[in-house]
Amino acid sequence: MNKRVYIAIAPPCPVTRDVSEPADLALVLDPDCNLVRLARPLSAGLTDYLQAACATGALRSGLRTELEPGETLAADALPDLSGRDALREEVRQLASLLADLTDCPKVAVRIEVLERAMCPRLHIDHVGLRLLCTWIGPATEWLADADADRSRLGTDDVMPDPSALRRADAGDILVLKGEGWPGNAGHGVIHRSPALTPAQPLRIIAALDALFPMP
Repeated sequence: MNKRVYIAIAPPCPVTRDVSEPADLALVLDPDCNLVRLARPLSAGLTDYLQAACATGALRSGLRTELEPGETLAADALPDLSGRDALREEVRQLASLLADLTDCPKVAVRIEVLERAMCPRLHIDHVGLRLLCTWIGPATEWLADADADRSRLGTDDVMPDPSALRRADAGDILVLKGEGWPGNAGHGVIHRSPALTPAQPLRIIAALDALFPMP
């Protein structure tokens, strides 16, 4: 099988793109793009399952695992409630999307159940390609490169204009480049976890990373 070759060409100011089809997530591989957002609804079966699982306390500690393309979560790793298969199929689809994009042999999967912002300050990730999806609660916020002052990373001044902050919706798939993607040093997506509120006191997210063998 022919393997993709990623050419390390750093763009002067990467852009973010909104797409309507899963196949268009591949636009994130373009050198001039560092984030792609696919808007999509979530099934009631999935969200009902997650709410019920959290109510029992069984999912409060989240979950971490590694999957090969086509694999999904083991049934016995999840609470045995109505809708469990909806979550397993969702994770299988997300992992397959990331594996198809990167040709990676494995995908690291994290499910986080949060009652406070995990990363409240705007920051970058030192990873290659990461897929994020918020299932419950407010979704990930980010700044386009053109709206950020990277010299101020680590401070509130990284965002000169607060109105430029963008936010995904629950269910949206975000695929973003980190600092570790070839040619993307200095252009990792600037993003953060949103604040929780009394109206939205809980956040459940999936974070997936492409894994490759050590050279």
